[in-house]
Amino acid sequence: MLRIYATMIDALGMLRTVLPRIESSGGVRTQRYRTALGSARETAACLDVATALGYLERIEPALSAKLDTVIGGLVRLTV
Repeated sequence: MLRIYATMIDALGMLRTVLPRIESSGGVRTQRYRTALGSARETAACLDVATALGYLERIEPALSAKLDTVIGGLVRLTV
């Protein structure tokens, strides 16, 4: 029989000392906001690259403004 279950239980027990440090960084919700912030910034960067390479003539100002609003809101949620 595989010992995966017992091994995983042992690993979880070893994580007890690490969990308070992870939780002190704002918890799961803050981590998700940080991930979303990275994705929003990546989206803006991809649009810049597409413009630089000639795939787009320009980025619509309204789109840039929306992305800036999202990024700004996420920045405030992650500090």
